[in-house]
Amino acid sequence: MGRLKLVSKPLVRGEFICQRNLFIIPIKADVYSYGVLLCEMSIRQPPNPEERLAQVNRIESVQFGFLVRRCVETKPALRPDMKEVIQHINDGMMN
Repeated sequence: MGRLKLVSKPLVRGEFICQRNLFIIPIKADVYSYGVLLCEMSIRQPPNPEERLAQVNRIESVQFGFLVRRCVETKPALRPDMKEVIQHINDGMMN
């Protein structure tokens, strides 16, 4: 599986065919992958798609865990964009 652990399941299954989603795919898929990476770095364990929520719940910071949870949301439309992710991280570092 390798890198497929970093990719959202709907993208792997090819569920993004409808034209309305075409603009969302690359951006929201990148946000998903970034969320998986943030989770992996936070808990110091490789990503496991079957245990994604349990892994996110092990993140110590509640605010950071909330951000990661939003990034790995199964519905791409509910994920933040990267601008929002960066803003959240910057705001968290300033507090």
